[in-house]
Amino acid sequence: MIRENPAVSAAAAIIAAGVVVAGCGKGESPPQKLIILHTNDLHSYLMGHDPEADYSPLDVNDDSTIGGIARLAAQVAKERTAAGITPVLLLDSGDFMMGTPFEVLGLSKSAELVEMGWMGYDAIDLGNHEFDWSPRGLAGIIAAARSSGFGVPLLASNMMYDPISPDDDDLQRLEYAGAIQRKTIKTLSNGLRVGIFGLLGKSAALVTPTTHAFLAPSTKRRQTGCRSTCLPTSPTATASSS
Repeated sequence: MIRENPAVSAAAAIIAAGVVVAGCGKGESPPQKLIILHTNDLHSYLMGHDPEADYSPLDVNDDSTIGGIARLAAQVAKERTAAGITPVLLLDSGDFMMGTPFEVLGLSKSAELVEMGWMGYDAIDLGNHEFDWSPRGLAGIIAAARSSGFGVPLLASNMMYDPISPDDDDLQRLEYAGAIQRKTIKTLSNGLRVGIFGLLGKSAALVTPTTHAFLAPSTKRRQTGCRSTCLPTSPTATASSS
């Protein structure tokens, strides 16, 4: 089973915003800047939103299809080029699965994660829809991605495992192997060290199909019967110049 560890679920979602980290006193490092690009709820729309019959990802303004992974990759590349020497972090807050037939390839190709890996994401949060195929199914999807060279940290900072049920054992083994992490730290090109973690929100248990027990966020830490994990909040970045 998957359990939710009580945690504050507020996290900052910063879309293409510059974050300045300033020193506080004399002799400290000068302010450093970084840019965070953020996505969420891709929902397997690798080909974009309907209609797709006239989809031409290599051209602009000649069809009515919205989005798609090719255009997203092009926009990310454009932002990285525009940033110049300023470091860029690319983060996703989850729900990259479930929404189009691409999800059917999850256990064999894991197209969503593989494409995101090719785009150079720095960290990806696990959202509630990643658990729609159960924790064991999610483990299979992650394993398929890893077999294709995927190595982006998948974050689930407040996820817990059931010590009795075997349903999440495959997922737990992936965490032991480093595929799922509680946090990750990036050292950027300007020397800035950025810590990133991802929280599963308390309400996601209400919108996942598999019923499990979890520890509800409360002052009494009371165990409550509910459905599996929880809604994702954005990966949160904390930075230091030390």
